[in-house]
This record gives sequence, C-alpha cells and structure tokens, in this order.
Amino acid sequence: MADFPVWIRATHWINVLFIGFLIRAGVQILAAYPRLYLNDHCTPDTEWLKLTRRKIPSSGPWTALQQEEEVTGWLAQPGGNNLGLGRHWHFFGAAFWILNGVTYLGLLFTTGQWRRLVPTSWSIFPDAWHTLVTYLTLGKPPASAFHPFDPLQQLSVNRRGDAGLDRQGDAGLQKVSGGVARQGMATSI
Repeated sequence: MADFPVWIRATHWINVLFIGFLIRAGVQILAAYPRLYLNDHCTPDTEWLKLTRRKIPSSGPWTALQQEEEVTGWLAQPGGNNLGLGRHWHFFGAAFWILNGVTYLGLLFTTGQWRRLVPTSWSIFPDAWHTLVTYLTLGKPPASAFHPFDPLQQLSVNRRGDAGLDRQGDAGLQKVSGGVARQGMATSI
C-alpha cells in the first residue's frame, strides 16, 4: 500500500462507490421495467430479454406499471420500483464516476504515475505469458513479479487504454521515456 499515493487509493474507492451506485440503480431500473427490447415500438412478446414471469394480458389495456417486480431495498436504490428515480440515480452515479476518472487521469499524468503502467521492455510478453499460465493453473506468482503491477496487468491496462495513452499521446511518450519508446515498444501496445 505504501507504493500507491493517497490520491490513487482515494480514486479507487470512489470508483467502487459510484460503480455500486450504477449497479444498484440498474437493478432498480430493471425492476421497474423488466423487459428489454431492440425495437422502438415495444410490442408485447418482442422483447429480447425478459426478467419477469408476469404475462402481458392478451386483451384489454395494460401499462408498464403492471410489469414491475419487487426488489429488496438493500439491492436496489432507495425509491422502490420507480423508473424515473432509478434513472436519476443512474445518471448521478455515471456523472461523478466519469468525473472521478478524469481526475484520476489528470493526476496520473501530472504526477508521473503513468510510468508504472507502461511496459519498458520487450520481455513483458514472455513474462505476461508465464504469469497467465501461473494464474490459469491456480499457482501463486512470486512476490517479486509485482512492481507494483505484474506483466499481465501492465499489458491489459495498456491494451484497454486505461493508461490514457492514445496515438496523440505517443509523441510525448517518445520524448519522455527514452530508448524503448523510440524503438516503437510503447507505441505498439
């Protein structure tokens, strides 16, 4: 834990909080309207995913309120099966989750912490393969493999773009990181 600055740990736990908001609001939204459609008209029995056993009446009018499912309060957000409130919670969580991510990326680059995420040697590929085999066979990797991330974590973070590097950022990376980046290592990941 001493390897990570306080701001990284704080943004990590803020992430957990807002992802929790998003999941709980998503459960509330699905409880309020437990059918998902791929079309605009939402004709009965055309849903691609149905999370309810309730049948839509074949005759007479019906409303979406008749389709609501009860969800316990500890699983969904406060407010019961209220679709509008669920959406508000969902967008609230998403907005602050994105703000937290922008803060993380800003601090990552201004403090130089991005260097711990970027591979610096071609040996990362065989090391990552060895780590993957170790994990798949339920083995325990040596403690020396984490500096503070193992090779598999470094590759996955950089492959997904979590390090915030894109083609525009590569020019700055080549100037800063030295020989390996000049040879194309950092720009090819």
